[in-house]
Amino acid sequence: MISQDLTLVTVTNDVIASRAAGNTVAFQITNKARSAWAGLLVRVSIPCGSPGRRGPFLMASDGEPVTVRCQMSSGGAAVDLKPVSSKDRDQCAWAIGNPVKLDPGAGFTLTIADFSASTCDETGASIRLVISVKGQADVYDVLIGVRPGKGGTPMIQDFGASPDYVLHAGGETVTLSCFVTGATKAILYKNNVRLDEQTPNGTDPIAFEDRPSITSVYKLEARANDVSAWAQQTVHVAQPGWNRQALEQGYPTLLASAGGDRLFGIFVDAATQSAGLWSSPTGFSDWQPEGPGDPAGGDGAFPQEMSHSPGVFFDNRLWLIGGSSVDPAMPSNKVSCWESTDGRSGRAWVEYPEPPQDFTARMGHACVVFRGEIWVLGGYTGTDGGAVALNDAWSYQPSKGWTKRGKAAWSARCLFAAAVTAAGAIPGRGETLWIYGGFESPGILTPKEGLWSTQDGVTWKEETNFELRPDPGVPRGATLLFNTLDDHLLLAGSFLVSETKPGSAGTQVGAGRLSSHVFTLHPDRFVWEDSPVSWGWELFGGNPFLMRSLVFNGFLFFWSIYRDIDDPPKLNIFIPS
Repeated sequence: MISQDLTLVTVTNDVIASRAAGNTVAFQITNKARSAWAGLLVRVSIPCGSPGRRGPFLMASDGEPVTVRCQMSSGGAAVDLKPVSSKDRDQCAWAIGNPVKLDPGAGFTLTIADFSASTCDETGASIRLVISVKGQADVYDVLIGVRPGKGGTPMIQDFGASPDYVLHAGGETVTLSCFVTGATKAILYKNNVRLDEQTPNGTDPIAFEDRPSITSVYKLEARANDVSAWAQQTVHVAQPGWNRQALEQGYPTLLASAGGDRLFGIFVDAATQSAGLWSSPTGFSDWQPEGPGDPAGGDGAFPQEMSHSPGVFFDNRLWLIGGSSVDPAMPSNKVSCWESTDGRSGRAWVEYPEPPQDFTARMGHACVVFRGEIWVLGGYTGTDGGAVALNDAWSYQPSKGWTKRGKAAWSARCLFAAAVTAAGAIPGRGETLWIYGGFESPGILTPKEGLWSTQDGVTWKEETNFELRPDPGVPRGATLLFNTLDDHLLLAGSFLVSETKPGSAGTQVGAGRLSSHVFTLHPDRFVWEDSPVSWGWELFGGNPFLMRSLVFNGFLFFWSIYRDIDDPPKLNIFIPS
């Protein structure tokens, strides 16, 4: 407990209902201990006004420009707390990014400003502060008073659609919920056509229902006399073919299926670079955060340094192994696992012992489940002039530990594609592990074209009999995928067709045309053929650096992983017709 060495005083409580600008709450926190706090972390949670929520709440949706700032009494620049994911959907949360030091007798002021307050009952609403020092945390729920506003100014405190992604056109009900204050009318429009109208009472949320058959934009007008406030929500309706999704939790670095019941994903917020684990029953919508994912989470929180690590779902646990999939400056041999901590439903991230000493710290490696074990293949190790590619293979079984499988017959490589086909998918073969493409160095993108396979993890065969039709050129990035819908192996990626300029002696370095393809292997005819999805994939451009893929719920998921994020990648989903 650190509460005996801490004082927390509310120094400002200026909150008025139905306004945002000017609403301010401030707390003074002081260290009464005789020694300094060297690893202080702070997390703030505000109850968010979601329709149907019981009890008083403040409004602090993640779309609002809320400021949460920490100012040390010793001076210096103020530190803004960053938004973080919250397991409670009725809470918006912020956390300080890096631990700070607080000397004895020193303190800091925590200010929360410009949040729109929606409650004005006598009880007010509470703001939660979690203050932790070196993993030891105390929780404080501070009651905030809210004064009634003058009224007469319409405000849309909350407007949301559930679900916001429909899989069956015209066959699913979408509920559009809103909380409106200061208005006499709430009018809903669908694709600019007036759909419905209700009278808000300023106290209770209201809801509209619809069954969209196409992707639709819903606009809400809150009106009082001649003054209106507007908000809008887009509900996407999935169509056969390619669907591209931008997700509010960020871009995916890893997706893994838990036996077909739920899709798990590691997502990174491009703005804050904070990563966390999420899950969804469909992969389209209703993504939920899983477990602690912010810096103040303490033990069991997501290991931020493994945000881009390869991983698999195995033995009812999600495993992350080794360094980054893309960053050569982030080699590692760490192993983290999201598993049950109480033998029942509670789960947390647990760091496992590192593999044997000769398991080199690496990045850009492959990780698959094969022959009832986790397999780690190849990668890139070292830094600067001593860095080299790898072609070793390791397997891991939780009950047995690590087994070194020796060096593979294929040349050392990183950033390559790997997949496993089920027994019988290729006539005459048992379960088979495949690898394709890759690079000798993550800094020199000279691609390898070879396709290799093994049925035992020891004896590798270069597959030279399977021809790509039409010839796409050399691979710049690729992903292998075993399509369990029809038991075919797919190869998707971006390929470079080199061009020779007239009069030149050979191919110009860097010259050529980049195109994207999705091929299906037909082993009976010894060819890879362009599947119909390639036309849809072409519209999305593919990714010439690194790609990943997965089959879940009857849909094909493709996504890109980048080392540097300018335009965060989207999730590409193919729905068979």
